[in-house]
Amino acid sequence: REQNGSSYLGALMREAHAMLRSKIERSLEPISGRRFIHTAPHHDDIMLGYLPLANNLRKDLSNEHTFVYATSGFNAVTNKLFVGFLKKALLHLEAGQGVREMVEAGYFTPSKVGDPDVVKFMNAHAARDSQAKDDAISERVLRCVARNFDPK
Repeated sequence: REQNGSSYLGALMREAHAMLRSKIERSLEPISGRRFIHTAPHHDDIMLGYLPLANNLRKDLSNEHTFVYATSGFNAVTNKLFVGFLKKALLHLEAGQGVREMVEAGYFTPSKVGDPDVVKFMNAHAARDSQAKDDAISERVLRCVARNFDPK
């Protein structure tokens, strides 16, 4: 009887191994032409939880992504934080090119190689460069404003 239990356990372990292996292999296959809705209760949960995966999925421009943050307000992006982002974006403009020059240089044209603001922010974060992180946030804010108000 113990021998039967042992063979049953062995078969169960082999089946579990095969299922896990199949799921891991499937997860490594490219995903194209899909729509994703990423949801989180707080503004940093996607970054902390699975940003590398989300960025990898966003590299394929045939995929569409929507990000939704549904929070009660506790630990939410505050007006004060967002106003700070807007002020930094304004300083970024004042220190460098004007909007017209940025438009003419193609700054707001969608990238064919992913998301330059996120890449810049992640590289700055890895380098512990707070000024470069502020620049990346400013550029993201300017790009979002441009996309919503069409500067052309």
